[in-house]
Amino acid sequence: MVSQLRVIGLISCFLWLVSCTVTPNAPTSIPAGPVIATATDTPEPTAELPLAATATMVATATTAPTITPTPSQAPPQFVTTAVVIDGATVEPCAPSSRSVLLFSDTEEAPPGQATYLRYSLSQHELCRLTLAGQPKTGQIMAANGHLYYTVYDWDAESYTIWQDNGRGRSRSLSFATTAVSDQFNSYFRFLVAPDGRTVVWSLFEYEGGAEQTVRNRLWISASDGRDTRLLLDEREDGGMSYYDPLRLTADGQLLLAYQPLGLGGHWSSFNGRYQNLSQLDLDNLNRQLIFTCETLLCLGDIAPDGRTLAHTDVTAGTINLITWEGEHIQSITPPGRDYLGYPTFAEDGRLFFTSADFNAAGHPAPGYLSVITPPYTSPAEIFYQADQLATVQYIGSDYLFYWQDSGFAALELRPPHAIWHYESAQFQAFLP
Repeated sequence: MVSQLRVIGLISCFLWLVSCTVTPNAPTSIPAGPVIATATDTPEPTAELPLAATATMVATATTAPTITPTPSQAPPQFVTTAVVIDGATVEPCAPSSRSVLLFSDTEEAPPGQATYLRYSLSQHELCRLTLAGQPKTGQIMAANGHLYYTVYDWDAESYTIWQDNGRGRSRSLSFATTAVSDQFNSYFRFLVAPDGRTVVWSLFEYEGGAEQTVRNRLWISASDGRDTRLLLDEREDGGMSYYDPLRLTADGQLLLAYQPLGLGGHWSSFNGRYQNLSQLDLDNLNRQLIFTCETLLCLGDIAPDGRTLAHTDVTAGTINLITWEGEHIQSITPPGRDYLGYPTFAEDGRLFFTSADFNAAGHPAPGYLSVITPPYTSPAEIFYQADQLATVQYIGSDYLFYWQDSGFAALELRPPHAIWHYESAQFQAFLP
């Protein structure tokens, strides 16, 4: 049986690979961690708030000219505000789960519970959120006004999904309870439909043996436990990839990624960087391959309309845009040629990506945040520029989140383009 060290070693390797995509001409010195300097081009002083299966693509690609991003005619102005995330004096949260950031809480949680510091982006207020049995490394998401999160039961050796209504009431979705033989050699993912009526979950397990076999299973159920079905049950010798359910479509399709462990950020908080994409028909279980990467580093994202894909090409140092059918839209050569971050779609369809030139110390200086708007045929523009600009982590309808200095930052996508810098804060999740 493979040891836990092998799993951890693979995870560490993948984590380094997704921190940034480095083009062939980049220096070998890579920053130890993502750090971004606070914007220095703002006209106002910083304020402080004390609380405040191996094909490149399905269809044949057609050629298109390479387009290099050009500076915007009127670049946005940015004003940075520092926010101290300190839970020493905060009150319990009132009912609400929309447009909030969750940070780790330094206070010890009550037995059988876990606490987070919740920061409201609209009201800029901090409070303490308590969840029953939520492990710090578990997946968490919001749907239909509720929070859903993974819980691992060490006594029963099983995963399940819990639901919290944001008003102090939690319940276990017991139909999703899934037993495992070894928590350290397994990985659990889930998806809840936006209306909260459907739940999909997957389990990766390393079974070992001479062939180093892994097993992947995928289930679906109504949220009340009815009509629970096993959709996939596959074994692979020597594999280290898991199925991640991404999106349920209106026409009865489930979008899936088949991800190597470790891709997409923290290995237990995958954040939308898709290595392979397929769609599974929930009626007849026919599966269609949409896109798969020939190398490890062509990470990408799906547009909100589900018809456009964007991914990196480490060999060419470009961002490539293709249609769902595999037709080539354009290749974008970024302004920074040493560092290429994975592309991320905003909810309004705009595509953002980071790039940078490395300085003599091996740090991104300057770093660029570029944007291109639908239908993605025009040149990309530089949206924001700062030294040591690191990879984008998440984009919501109004904010873009990224690592900065010793904390975490939220950049407002609409005027007045404020930047909120959360100092020394351990970011856990964004709940739209």
